[in-house]
Amino acid sequence: ATSAFDGLRLSKWEEPNGAK
Repeated sequence: ATSAFDGLRLSKWEEPNGAK
């Protein structure tokens, strides 16, 4: 589960578009 959260967090920081 931690890995999934880390991936999402990294994606958000790198690609803000993903959050939208």
